[in-house]
Amino acid sequence: MPVEIPDARVHEHCIKCKQWFEMEEGEYINIRSGGPMSQMQQFGDMCMGKERAKRFMCTGCKERRDRFRKHLAVTIVVVGLMASFGVMAIAMWYLSEGSI
Repeated sequence: MPVEIPDARVHEHCIKCKQWFEMEEGEYINIRSGGPMSQMQQFGDMCMGKERAKRFMCTGCKERRDRFRKHLAVTIVVVGLMASFGVMAIAMWYLSEGSI
């Protein structure tokens, strides 16, 4: 539940919904690199032994993010299977016609 009057010493700011929460209402996560520049920065930090800063995300935002990632993965697999079945069907049709 978002906090009405935040205190930076006690509360944390969610990076997704931009609201303040108690520390128990979320967790610290590593941010994934989104592009080539952040990947190079992450690689450089890894080579120098630095640990990337973790960011706070509330439980609701984290659940939505995890659910979206799961649905995206399932969608990609299903579309890939449909495309491969389509290619196989076209190949079988050409083979049955004897036009090759």
